[in-house]
Amino acid sequence: MPDEQVLRITHLRDCLGWAYQQVARTGEPIVIQRYKAQDVVMVPLWERRFFQQLEADIRAGRCPWESDGLVDGGRIEPVS
Repeated sequence: MPDEQVLRITHLRDCLGWAYQQVARTGEPIVIQRYKAQDVVMVPLWERRFFQQLEADIRAGRCPWESDGLVDGGRIEPVS
């Protein structure tokens, strides 16, 4: 993806402070690569909290992207 950087874990060990500042300053995630696997992403804390709240709202049947935050009387029908 164009808005992600990939950083090998061995390099991350050497430059963790730089990676932290880069993510905090730019808001762009950094994908952490260990061997050939890219399983972890370093993202800004506000972004993680935003998606956690969004997931909680969806699980509770709220639709936060609608103007009143609710659909069909406040419930979203579960997807089968």
